[in-house]
Amino acid sequence: MNYIDKSRFMVFMIVALVLLNLGTLGVVFMNRPPHGGPGPGRSPEGPGMLLMDKVGFTEEQRAAYRLLMDEHRNLMHSSEDSIRFYKEQLFSYLPASNSTSAELSAVAISRLQKKIEMTTFDHFVKVRALCTPDQATKFDAIIQEVLKMMAPPKGPGQGPGPGKR
Repeated sequence: MNYIDKSRFMVFMIVALVLLNLGTLGVVFMNRPPHGGPGPGRSPEGPGMLLMDKVGFTEEQRAAYRLLMDEHRNLMHSSEDSIRFYKEQLFSYLPASNSTSAELSAVAISRLQKKIEMTTFDHFVKVRALCTPDQATKFDAIIQEVLKMMAPPKGPGQGPGPGKR
């Protein structure tokens, strides 16, 4: 091959590789879930939609439920922000090995976590109160599934879920 043929061949190969890379990137980005989308095994509609649909909420009940969800979300954000603060404070005691202060931060975190759990329980008591007797039966049948959807996903090495040992 002469010099011109080699140059054309190289240009052709470079263009082919660039197109192949673009195609690969396109496939990768087109097949991933959108940012903030559900993780594996999670409903794209989220636990709220699943609950409303399976229980059979009317439009009036849906509106009331959305208000309860907003209220609950605001309460959760406040508590979660406080937990983050105390966790940062807790680990700031590492250099000084200050276990007394660390213990106080851990106690504050546990109180806030208890508050989160009770706030969530109270939220679902209010949601169940929206239900008719027939809907309450459906609610009781699906609530565990909804709670699992709300839980953070388990990472590798965290073992099986409750009741699977």
